[in-house]
Amino acid sequence: MTNPSVQSLSSFFTDLLKDLDYYQTELKKEELLQLKLGLELDNVYIGKSNIHGNGLFSKKEIKAGDIITFYPGDILVYYPDKNRDKKDHLVGYIYSEELKNNKELCEAFNNNKKYYKNYQLTINDTYSIIGIPEINNNPTYLGHFCNDGARGHSEKDKKIYETVSILKSNAYFKNICDCMMAITAIKDIKKDEEILVTYGHGYWISRN
Repeated sequence: MTNPSVQSLSSFFTDLLKDLDYYQTELKKEELLQLKLGLELDNVYIGKSNIHGNGLFSKKEIKAGDIITFYPGDILVYYPDKNRDKKDHLVGYIYSEELKNNKELCEAFNNNKKYYKNYQLTINDTYSIIGIPEINNNPTYLGHFCNDGARGHSEKDKKIYETVSILKSNAYFKNICDCMMAITAIKDIKKDEEILVTYGHGYWISRN
C-alpha cells in the first residue's frame, strides 16, 4: 500500500478484527504492533537536530493530515496487570522477529533498558512499543526519531511545557485501532523541516 491514510488503515483494521473474540483480538493487536506491513512511505530522513541529538526531517513538502511515518514495534512492552505506574510492577518484553535475529542488539537492550526506555511509546494501559534506534534503514518506520520541541522539568512547569511543545509541534502520534502508531502532520510541513511532536509532560517527569 502506497501513501496509506489514517482512514484507510482504520477501516482495514476494523474489518480485520470485527469477527474475533476478545482474546483473539488482543493477540492479533500484539502481532500487528510488531509487524512491518507492506506499506511504502518515503517522506523523511534522519539528520542532526538543533534540539537534541538526531532528529527526523522531511524529504519533501508534507500536507496537513498526511501520515509521515510509523513508530516501529521492535519490542512490545506488556503490562499484564495494567499497573505500569506502580512500584515493582510486572512487565514483559516481546521481541520482533527482526530483533530476535540480532543477538548484539538483544544484548544491548537487556544490558541497558533505561536508555532504550527513551524510545518507548505508550499504546494503551496494557502495551507500549519500543523503537530500537540502531534499526533505522526503513523510512516507513522512523517515528522513534521524532523530537519534542520542549522539555518538562517539574510539575511546576507543566503548563509552560505544554504550551511551548504544542506551539512547536507540526505532527502528532496517532493511535490507529491499537494496531499501529502513525506520525501524522497537523500542519503543512516544508522540505527539510524537522518533524516535532509532543511527548507529554509525564514522559519528561518520569525521566528526571
